[in-house]
Amino acid sequence: MIMLVTRPGSATASLKSAVRPTPGASSTICTKPTKSELAAKTLEYIGGLYEIERETKALPPDKRREIRQTRAKPLADALHQWMLAHRQKVPDGSGTAKALDYCIIIMKLVTA
Repeated sequence: MIMLVTRPGSATASLKSAVRPTPGASSTICTKPTKSELAAKTLEYIGGLYEIERETKALPPDKRREIRQTRAKPLADALHQWMLAHRQKVPDGSGTAKALDYCIIIMKLVTA
C-alpha cells in the first residue's frame, strides 16, 4: 500500500491520486476537475490504460497479456516518455516536479 500526504487540490495530489492503488477500485481513476494541463494529460493516458483493462477483463490470461503487450505497453511507454519530457520543463522542488518524479518512479516499478 502506498500512503501519500498532499494538500487537497494541489497538482501533486491530482497526479498522485491518478496512480495510487486503491483496494477494490481497479477501474476507477481520479476524475476531479483540475486546472493543471499536466494532470489532465496524465489522467488521459491513465484512463486509456484502465479502458484497456476494462475491455480485456473477461478474456483468458494469455489473450489479456497479448493485448497488454500490443496496446497497453505502447501507451504506458508514451506516458513515461511524456512525463520525462515535461519534468524537464518544471522547476525542481515544485509540487508538479515532485508529482512527476513520483509518477516516473512508479512507472519504473510497475513496468520493470
